[in-house]
Amino acid sequence: MGQEAGNELLGPAEAAGAIRRGLAVDDFLALINAISLNAGPSADTDQAERLLTIALDGIHPRERPRTNAERPAR
Repeated sequence: MGQEAGNELLGPAEAAGAIRRGLAVDDFLALINAISLNAGPSADTDQAERLLTIALDGIHPRERPRTNAERPAR
């Protein structure tokens, strides 16, 4: 998926409040790719489902903004 197509997918979702603001297309694709690689024919399907749940919980908008103390270190 190209950057433009990704923006067409994520832009309306962000505008509707369905995903967090500022989710980068590249980050979204890398996350989905990692889950799909894990979900191959011999993969642990329970783990793939857990990873997907974590990913979906992580891209939903936050109820409140994080404070600096809550932000992960880079």
